[in-house]
Amino acid sequence: MVGSKDTGINDGLAGQGDLASRIAMRAPSAPAPAAPETIHRVDGPIESTRAHRGRPLMIGADEPPPARPMRIGLEEVSIPATREAPAIGEMDLVVTPLATPDDWHHFELALRRVPGVGALRIEYYRAGILKLRLQWTGPQRFAHAVANVPGYRVGILGEDRSTVQIRVVRA
Repeated sequence: MVGSKDTGINDGLAGQGDLASRIAMRAPSAPAPAAPETIHRVDGPIESTRAHRGRPLMIGADEPPPARPMRIGLEEVSIPATREAPAIGEMDLVVTPLATPDDWHHFELALRRVPGVGALRIEYYRAGILKLRLQWTGPQRFAHAVANVPGYRVGILGEDRSTVQIRVVRA
């Protein structure tokens, strides 16, 4: 080559490759993080990604059913498998309206103070209606005795040989 001096400097640079590493700068090892995804607003039910037979999966849907129906606060209530007529000396009492389990508990405590009322058992409590089966040993008709439950105004709705239906209001 005419008119050029070959100093060998350019040859050394060309062989090195990355200039950033030669001047003590680190080359980026990983790509820059991507911008976060935009959040889409949903004004309604969120579609489930785990659809089951065309319907969204409900909470607890994959759990086995309980051995018996659960009732909150009514552990002592038993539902008889077969309905039997009251035995001799027993009466059925159907009471309404008792809006909460607390109401029927207060009524049950008051009923226990009526003379002649023996052991009693709750048959069911549902929709404000309480059904009790109790031992009755009083001298008068059960309907007359139950009309005097302390702390309650009692109205007799119906009566037959072994069942009395009443309406109660706290006095």
